[in-house]
Amino acid sequence: NQVNRIQEALELFETVANDEIFDEAGLILFLNKSDLYADKLNKSPIRYIDEKNPDNSRFPDFKGPYCPVGEPRDSKLWKECHDAGIDYFEQLFMNRNHKPSTKSIYSHVTCAMDQGNIDFVFGACKGIVLEKMLTDIGMIRK
Repeated sequence: NQVNRIQEALELFETVANDEIFDEAGLILFLNKSDLYADKLNKSPIRYIDEKNPDNSRFPDFKGPYCPVGEPRDSKLWKECHDAGIDYFEQLFMNRNHKPSTKSIYSHVTCAMDQGNIDFVFGACKGIVLEKMLTDIGMIRK
């Protein structure tokens, strides 16, 4: 039985995000390999329904839009499909947070091969940590 890697990641994230040891901690979710996602977007649909074997189906609740095979990356439709997929996957992870009113999760789409992207994300993460520290010592009110 082959498990989808995203499904595995969702299950692991849910376990970690809701473990009591992290009750007081905010989390940073890295949606990495954005380059591979972009490459695959117009080759393999996010939503796949296998009528004969429903266990082989994936993400049946994804509503689209759908990217046609071969859709050029510079098209408006490709961008809409790309962004809808990112939003969908981000929400799948966020929905695994059992305490959304008390646990903050910050999400970043990343590509480890893009140094500019990594620098930006690292800066954002430093800002998140600093904000949390200042809030904890009472210098910032939330």
